[in-house]
Amino acid sequence: METSNRASLSETRYLKSGEVMRVLGYSDRPAFWLAVKKSRIPFIRVNARRCLFDEAAVRAFLDSHTVGGASQ
Repeated sequence: METSNRASLSETRYLKSGEVMRVLGYSDRPAFWLAVKKSRIPFIRVNARRCLFDEAAVRAFLDSHTVGGASQ
């Protein structure tokens, strides 16, 4: 792995599913995962029981689904 790739990976912030659930306003885990799969929110499957979300990818997803706001 290149040094520049290693540096960028170490700067990446990953969120646990519980953190993303709170951001999106979910308290029901099955409903959250249904929304993740239906809306295609990007995540990284670490193993059969653990998934992580790249914070920048989640922000980009939310930005791309934002409705309204100030016109420029």
